[in-house]
Amino acid sequence: HGRRWRAEAKIEDGTCDAPPEMYRSVQNRTCLVTGISGMIGSFIAREALARGCHVHGIVRFRTHWGNLGGLLNGSVTFHKGDITDGAFVRSVISAIRPDFIFHLAAQSLNGVSNASPYLTMQVNVE
Repeated sequence: HGRRWRAEAKIEDGTCDAPPEMYRSVQNRTCLVTGISGMIGSFIAREALARGCHVHGIVRFRTHWGNLGGLLNGSVTFHKGDITDGAFVRSVISAIRPDFIFHLAAQSLNGVSNASPYLTMQVNVE
């Protein structure tokens, strides 16, 4: 815990050159992925599972499940709720006590950002 690592992107093949000890460090650990139904969140969940991590994901009520193919077989524990609901997020974290949190939930649509800047700050930052 508390140890940081930096992944070097290899542009030519799109992989990350993370140190081997990082991969070993996730075995039998618990991670929480917010934004798990997105492209990056679902990729991270698959990679974490492949490395022996126990994966939990936060999904909202209107989640698009298309990116979650292969993750709906019971290998991931999903927690349904709103990322802007602090009590909900705290209860999930308290219940699962994750070793790693990958916070990828974000409001990324420009039109919504312009129309609802407070909501965008709530989702993306708070």
